[in-house]
Amino acid sequence: MASPNNLNRKTLVATVNVLIFSVIVAGTMAKYFALGGTNPPRVGLILAVILALNGLYLQSGGSPKKAAQLIVISLYVGFTAAGFRTGAFRGPIVYLAPMLPVLSVLLLDRRAGLIGLLAIVLSLSVLALSQYFGLTADILLGETGTLISDFSVLLCCCLVTSWIVWDFARKSNEFAEENLRNANTDFLTGLANRRKITEALEDEVKRAGRSGGWLSLILIDVDHFKRYNDSNGHRAGDECLVMVANVITSFAMRSVDVAGRFGGDEFILILPNTDSSAACDIADKIRRQMQNRKSPVGFSNQLSLTLGVVSLAGDAIESPEGTIQLADRALYHGKAQGGGCVVNTLFDAQTGLPSFECQ
Repeated sequence: MASPNNLNRKTLVATVNVLIFSVIVAGTMAKYFALGGTNPPRVGLILAVILALNGLYLQSGGSPKKAAQLIVISLYVGFTAAGFRTGAFRGPIVYLAPMLPVLSVLLLDRRAGLIGLLAIVLSLSVLALSQYFGLTADILLGETGTLISDFSVLLCCCLVTSWIVWDFARKSNEFAEENLRNANTDFLTGLANRRKITEALEDEVKRAGRSGGWLSLILIDVDHFKRYNDSNGHRAGDECLVMVANVITSFAMRSVDVAGRFGGDEFILILPNTDSSAACDIADKIRRQMQNRKSPVGFSNQLSLTLGVVSLAGDAIESPEGTIQLADRALYHGKAQGGGCVVNTLFDAQTGLPSFECQ
C-alpha cells in the first residue's frame, strides 16, 4: 500500500503534468492560429505527446519521481528548442524562463532547483549568443500574431505561477496546522497533551471567574498499571492506555469539554459549566464502562480506574494549579482506599476546607 506522502507526491506530479499539457496544447493552438499553416509548432506538439505519454505512465503505476524528472527535462529542452525557433529574445518564449527552476523545486527538490537555475542561465546565454550571431529563426508574426503569441505566453506564466503560489500556500497552511496539532496532542492516545491541558484549564478558570459558573475537573488513574505493563509488555501497556483514552473521550461530548493525557497512566477531563453532581455522575460512568471492558491481552484482573473529582464555581477557583492539586488529593485518597472508585471533593460550609468522599 502506498504511503500518504507517496500518494500526495503522485497527485502533485499528475496535476502539474495535466496543467502543463493543457497550457502547451492551448499555446500550440494559439501559435498555429496566429501563423496559419506556415512553420507549424513542432516543439509544442512533441512536448504535448511526451506529457500525454507521461500521464499514462503515471496512471499505470509509474514512479512519480521519474515522471517528475521527465517533465522537468522535457521543459528545459523544449524551452531551448522553442527559443531557437521563435527568435530567442525577440519572441515570447523567454518569458517562461523564471518558471522552470521554480517547477524543478516544486516537483523534485532544492538541488534540482539549483541545477535548473544553472541550466536556464546556460540556455538563455546560448539563445542570446545565437541571436547575436544571427543563428535563430526570424518569424514574422505581424501585429495580430505578436499580440496573440505574447498574450498566450504571459497568460501561461500567470496561470502556472498562480497555481504554484496557491499550492505552496496550501501546503504551508497544512504544515502549520499539523505542527499545531502535534504541539497540542499526545502522540499515543490522540488526546490533548499537558501543554494543551494547561492552556485550556487556564482559559476555563478565567471564564468561570468572570461568569461565576461551575468548573469541574476529573483526574483519572489506571489502577495497577505498572504491574500490567511489566507483565504484558509495553505494547500491551500502550494498547491499554489507548483503550482508556477512548473511554474517556466518549464522555467529552461537548465542544468545550477537554480530555487529555496528564502524564504516564494519568488522564484528565475538564468539564466547564458542570456542577459536582453531574461531574461525579460522568466519573462513575467512565469507571463502570472501563470495568466492563476486557483488557487487550486478557489480564487476569479487570482493569479499573480511580477518579478524583473537584467542582468549584466563580471566585472559589483560586488557580489552575490549586484545582489540579485538589483533584490529585481526591485521586490519591481513592488509591489509599484500594482504588476502583470515584472520590468527590467536598468543602466545609464554615471553614471551606476540603474533605474527600468515596462513592
